[in-house]
Amino acid sequence: MKYSQTMMLALLLGLVCASAQADSTVDQSLTLSNLLSGDGFISGTMDAFNPPILTAQTFTAGETGALTGVSVLIVEPQGVPTPIADVQISIYSTAGGAPTGSPLFSTVLNVSNSGGTVGGAGVLLGLSNIIATPGVFVDSGQTYAIGVQAVNVVPHTCCELYQLGLYPADGRDPYQGGAWLVWTGTSWRPVSTSPPGDAFFETYVDTSVTSAPEPNSLFLLASGGLMLAGLAFLKISGAATIVKNKRGEVV
Repeated sequence: MKYSQTMMLALLLGLVCASAQADSTVDQSLTLSNLLSGDGFISGTMDAFNPPILTAQTFTAGETGALTGVSVLIVEPQGVPTPIADVQISIYSTAGGAPTGSPLFSTVLNVSNSGGTVGGAGVLLGLSNIIATPGVFVDSGQTYAIGVQAVNVVPHTCCELYQLGLYPADGRDPYQGGAWLVWTGTSWRPVSTSPPGDAFFETYVDTSVTSAPEPNSLFLLASGGLMLAGLAFLKISGAATIVKNKRGEVV
């Protein structure tokens, strides 16, 4: 079997991304473990309007490095046969505590029921489903945002897609490093103010990577990796060709 350079490069970049994920640790989070006695859930309806609303959970990076992944909690009511939309996840810079500019990263996910439940609802995206965010770098103390929006919505009866957050019974701020915001079409406002609420989320940072590699460096890395991968493949397959010079010496 022959492997093209494109396939080799894809393999190499996949290994690099996997390595980055392995070196990452949780930096910021609000999880189900933060629920206290009497607390409940805030259900942010994602499909109640046309177009669907955009929400954003802001967070303050605790570490400087590559943001390798994020996770959020998206659910649907029990008994819904199939998800009615895909989910778009985006990362934004912020200004004045709210998302600004074009996304630093964005991806659309085709979600499906995992079989798990939270609060009686079926889980489509859980906090264990880490969404890779390649090419995003964060600085300690700076605020960023995780944008969430339903896209590619199919006709249905409202409401069948929710993002979950924590509703504190004692009035505390569940996550003091940010806020859960919703875009009204003209401005950002809190999803909940009395008491304040935040969406469940996690961020993963690799502190060994502090900046994006230069294009030339990336090319050299890829080229070197392709050479090594090619040599390894030849060694494994036994397909190496013996070349001799005019004197009959192996070169």
